[in-house]
Order: sequence, then structure tokens, then C-alpha cells
Amino acid sequence: MPQLRYSSIPALLLLSLPILASGCGDAVGTVTGTVTYKDKPLPGGSITFLPKEGVAVNGTIEKDGTYRVDKVPVGEVKISIDTFASRTGASRPTTGGPPIAGGPPGGGGPPKDRGGPPKDTLPKDVDPKNFDPAAIEKERDKNVKLPEKYLDPNKSGLTFTVQKGKQTHDIPLSDK
Repeated sequence: MPQLRYSSIPALLLLSLPILASGCGDAVGTVTGTVTYKDKPLPGGSITFLPKEGVAVNGTIEKDGTYRVDKVPVGEVKISIDTFASRTGASRPTTGGPPIAGGPPGGGGPPKDRGGPPKDTLPKDVDPKNFDPAAIEKERDKNVKLPEKYLDPNKSGLTFTVQKGKQTHDIPLSDK
């Protein structure tokens, strides 16, 4: 039986790295598409993909109804859609919040000198330095009220099987 010399061991490890690495990494996909309601693009909201195991992944529905959600776990997911106008009770969330240290009296978000809310919480076309809560409220008034079932991924009836890589999934919504 031939003996391996110690100098051969590092070479064997280097050769085996690609094989070992091929099984590593998360199996995720990127899903893009268009959400329509009554055959018209849904003009804003959020979309959530809920895998059987793991954490839900969210994305933004743009004014033209398109969305993109990255890092969605591979496998079957349940989907929910929220336009904020669909919620029972308050027709939409408020732009304000609880008082923040150094913020305006009564809450309503961060102080003006900090440049407004974090950039990633605003729609893509809103500059945080020119943040105007009244303008956001006007935009939210345009939101479409969907049937409540679409708020809950377990009741929406919307599912998709995510594969590794990029894929498109258009989502037609109706009153049914």
C-alpha cells in the first residue's frame, strides 16, 4: 500500500474544495413579476413570500405593478399582498409613530435635521431629504382596496414554486 507523504495532503485538500463548496450555500431565487387586480397593474403595496420553513421575504410593488423579491428560499411559498388600504379598521397606516428622543413633540418620526426616515423605508422615487408625509398620504389614498384574503398567505390561495436563480411570476388578483 503506497504511503501518502505529508506534502500531498494540502494538494488533496485544494483539489477537494470545489467539490465541497458545490454543496454549500443557500438555495435561493429571485422572483420578479407584475401584480394585477381586475386586469390592471396594482399601483403599489408590498408582497410577501412565506416558505414552508424559514423566514418570510418581502418586496415592494411599484406604481406600475412590478415587483422584485431577492433571496427567496427555493421550494413552495405562499404569497400575500398588502396595499395598506386593504386593512380593516384603519384604512392605511399612519406616517407618524411613537415619540422618538429628539423628535418632534407627539412623535411623527425623526427630527428634520436627520434628513427624514431611513431611505429604505420610502418608495424608490422619494428623496428622504425632501420627505413630505402629506404627499405620502395622498399617494396612499390612491391605493386599491383588495379583498382581505390577500393579506394572509394562508388564506390568499396564492402559491409559487421558487427555483434557484431568476424567474418571473405574474400574479393576477380578483374579487373571487
